[in-house]
Amino acid sequence: MSCALIVSTSEKGKSFFADLIKTVGISNIVTVGNGSEARRILNRTEFDLVVINAPLSDEFGHELSISISKNYNAGVLLVVKNDIADAISSKVEDYGVFVIEKPLNRQFVYKSIKYICISRKKYLGLQSENERLKVKISEIRLIDRAKCILIEYLNMSEPQAHRYIEKQAMDLRVTKKEIAENVDLFSSYPDRDYVSLRNTISEYCRIPAEFILPGNGSSELISLLIQERAPKHTLILGPTYSEYSRELSFSGSTQEYYHLREERNFTLDVEDLCKTLENGYDFLILCNPNNPTSSAIMQEDLRKLIAFCADKDIFVMIDETYVEFAPDVEEITAIPLTREFTNLMVLRGVSKFYAAPGMRLGYGITGNMEFLSKMREKQTPWSLNSLGAFAGELMLRDHDYIQETRDLILDERDRMEQELQNIPTFKVYPAYANFILLKIRRDGLTSADVFEACIKKGLMIRDCSSFQCLDGEFVRFCIMMHDDNTKLLNVLKQL
Repeated sequence: MSCALIVSTSEKGKSFFADLIKTVGISNIVTVGNGSEARRILNRTEFDLVVINAPLSDEFGHELSISISKNYNAGVLLVVKNDIADAISSKVEDYGVFVIEKPLNRQFVYKSIKYICISRKKYLGLQSENERLKVKISEIRLIDRAKCILIEYLNMSEPQAHRYIEKQAMDLRVTKKEIAENVDLFSSYPDRDYVSLRNTISEYCRIPAEFILPGNGSSELISLLIQERAPKHTLILGPTYSEYSRELSFSGSTQEYYHLREERNFTLDVEDLCKTLENGYDFLILCNPNNPTSSAIMQEDLRKLIAFCADKDIFVMIDETYVEFAPDVEEITAIPLTREFTNLMVLRGVSKFYAAPGMRLGYGITGNMEFLSKMREKQTPWSLNSLGAFAGELMLRDHDYIQETRDLILDERDRMEQELQNIPTFKVYPAYANFILLKIRRDGLTSADVFEACIKKGLMIRDCSSFQCLDGEFVRFCIMMHDDNTKLLNVLKQL
């Protein structure tokens, strides 16, 4: 609401100016009788217009007008006798004070007040634009400085540095300014202990920070874990991610698979797995939710399994790359179990849920402090770069993105499962990850056929024939945006 201050020793003057000010649309009017009162109230209240009817009882008024114009955003009208108007104007006009002469003409005073109000609005607009330009120039300088750092430390060209900043801003859902502010991280080593990042992960996972080991993607942590455990005889829950087998081949461990069975919709028979584990295994690898079946093991079943393994001196590695896509994360995550068992390490990363595979940020969680210390000793110092650590903190604290992503995946996955159940060509399995596994039921139709039909429509799906332990004709697809999911459904219905 607009507000005006009238400073006048004369009560008649206060009434005269108040009536005129109301005609320009300012109804909130404060009146005082001298300069001292005016100064006190100006420190408490912001005014749009100040009218000073000189002389005042304690000062003439021109110095007050200059002070107001210099220190406040109010328009100032100074009223003086005509015989001194020119002399006073010469003292105040450079400060933007508008001077009018007595005796007063009502119409002229009205036009003067109107002019001051219009001029003030224009001035404030220009002031705001000037501040905006200052901020913009500051941002440009900051981004240019960031480019110089990237060019110097990463040997990028100027266009490469520009594209890098733009891409990071897009991937992390922040401004280019925020990226630029932190690019100087390249010019210094990251905190070797990643204290800030571990604290962020601790809040995200509700687990003590000392349980956490960040790494250069979950791949580095898988390698470190296997190297340190040096297992002799490993059992892998299959079908699954091939990287486990690759790392095991470097360690000299024997490898065998325990097959999730299609007739059980790829859900785990915990008791049967425990019987298998009695055959001299010392290491068990699980991916939960499973890749590629999208099935999941519930936390209570995991507790039974890990307890059994603890009795048999079997170490358990659980890869939870897809766990954030589950309808209820707490229902299947093994992270709380790291408080109960020391034969367990849980691995996560940001490549899937946060769609940031290039960030190369993963983290492992275990309550086995001795084992964690040994892994840390073998880890290459500063394996996670400063920007990756910074980005990780931003992503794990981005609650809006987390909620929006979960809402999209859960809603679309439920819709797709319901629709697919009405297509007799395919069998659909319960899904906990961001993808759905389908078995082809129609004789003569192969996974390659389905893949080709989808590609022709610009849709990418996975032919699952390359997965070990997955016998038969299977395809897998990731949950996409609504329109793309509908497009995929239409293709599948026509096969």
